[in-house]
Amino acid sequence: MNIKNNQKFEWSLLTNWIIATTLSFIINDGSRYLIPNQSILSFLYILFVDGLVIAFFQWLFVLRHLTPKALQWILYGTIGWTVGWLLGNLSGTDLVISLFIHGTFLGIIQWAFFVRKLFSKSFLWVLITAIGLPFAYGLSWFVIFPFVLGNYEGPLSGPLDSAIRGILFGAITGATIIWLYRFPRDETDTSISNDQ
Repeated sequence: MNIKNNQKFEWSLLTNWIIATTLSFIINDGSRYLIPNQSILSFLYILFVDGLVIAFFQWLFVLRHLTPKALQWILYGTIGWTVGWLLGNLSGTDLVISLFIHGTFLGIIQWAFFVRKLFSKSFLWVLITAIGLPFAYGLSWFVIFPFVLGNYEGPLSGPLDSAIRGILFGAITGATIIWLYRFPRDETDTSISNDQ
């Protein structure tokens, strides 16, 4: 693949990853309007379905085109989100630290069971996921809404916040996936990718 085609391919992957992540954030946050707040159903949705939706959309839009066994991403993304959310919320720390813990454990589980089997410089995934989650939420909640949007509280504030967080988290993790894609593991684990 020549450089021009390779750059087009990478931009396409990044765009699709951002769209997938943003859509999943909007769907997850929007679903909460249909579920009574503080209910067991709401808790279970946040605990299990959030991660499932994000991982499914990332698989659907990007990963299934990169490796034949990418369906495993959905399982590990869901488990990682669940474990990260539980540990982050049970930590008793402030929001930013809780999101850092959440992102760290999400990244560790995705790395341990999927990412490290594909890419040689894969541990970067854990670091980027760990800082990406609090960065996306923090930038939206503490910078964009209060300063850029002037504390906008209109009817579109919820979807706008979801979209901003999805775009930011998608851009950070998507750029990382593309960079890692340049460093494939020489002997890719056969449980993830078939020999080509």
